[in-house]
Amino acid sequence: MSKSTFLGNKQLDAEFNSVAFSVTGDPLISLHTGDPGTTGANEVAGGSYARQATVFGAAAAKSVTNTSAAVFSGMPAAVVTHVGAWSAAGDFLRGGELNESITVFLSGVITLGIGEITATEA
Repeated sequence: MSKSTFLGNKQLDAEFNSVAFSVTGDPLISLHTGDPGTTGANEVAGGSYARQATVFGAAAAKSVTNTSAAVFSGMPAAVVTHVGAWSAAGDFLRGGELNESITVFLSGVITLGIGEITATEA
């Protein structure tokens, strides 16, 4: 998953300027119809779509994976190609491309199961 400008700046300030930073609460996972870039662009909109809180395990080897499913119901018709992660405060953290795009029909459901969302650091 590509890191957002927001997160990159916060991490650099923490590392080089002794500015404390943490993200509280479980991240919210979002779905996107195109590359979210560094701002969270191209997020799905409409229907009953809403970002979903998802739990992640402890990081190991510069990687972290979800330990709870993210279930999106009441979706609008869309082709979902990317996923994103947001703080509970609404700050975009990072995003990445799905292994395969998902076509959903009006009022459809998308489930990203346990172990299907992984964020890594280079």
